[in-house]
Amino acid sequence: MDWALEFAPPMPAQLIATLSGLARHADKKGRNAYPSVGRLAAYACKSERSVQRDLRDLRTLGLIRFGAQSQAAPLPEGTRP
Repeated sequence: MDWALEFAPPMPAQLIATLSGLARHADKKGRNAYPSVGRLAAYACKSERSVQRDLRDLRTLGLIRFGAQSQAAPLPEGTRP
């Protein structure tokens, strides 16, 4: 969470809430954050579509990346990240 708020490189302001929501779910190494788009939308007070755009932009900026989708395979369908 500290990295997202204090040390992340400059980014458009609208991405900060989504990045902070991801950081809240990350482990101590900043990995394994799997909140749903709906949960991130609730944190950021945005629509799910806006959060999807934020996630795309965060990936484009190199601030996040896709994880191993096999880790989410055991989760019930509809709850996978």
